[in-house]
Amino acid sequence: MKLELHHIERLVPWFGYGNFNEAEVVFFGNEEGLGGYPIEAVLGRCQLYGYDSNTWIENDWRLGYWDETSHDGYLKLGKVTNEIRIAKGLPSVDPPRRSSSPFLEFQARILLHFEQMDKNWFNFKGNLLNDQWNQIQELKNTYIQTRLKLR
Repeated sequence: MKLELHHIERLVPWFGYGNFNEAEVVFFGNEEGLGGYPIEAVLGRCQLYGYDSNTWIENDWRLGYWDETSHDGYLKLGKVTNEIRIAKGLPSVDPPRRSSSPFLEFQARILLHFEQMDKNWFNFKGNLLNDQWNQIQELKNTYIQTRLKLR
């Protein structure tokens, strides 16, 4: 699949998910990936993202924008991705069940560090106390469940 210039222009200013106006912590630097969707999801994102003027920087999406649609947007992305796949003669796909991003664990460790600075959240798994490892996994899974609303 080859991206055209208008696709690239739509994707470059996008900088993530969430409500950036109200966020206390913002993570930059982790590539977004496809969230388990096939490559056609890139074209789907171009069709969906950047059209809500409430998410634009200084009233211009070209300066930057984010997506606040959460789970509904994730499902809508799946629908648009499948429409693109079907138009290409490819089979549709089900929404992925789990995020496999290793960065989620790192984000959980950072957030727990801010909340409980008296503990070392960056030890190897084997050097963490059991309650620390459980807290990391719980925060990571809470994010996944909130994002994907796993059943």
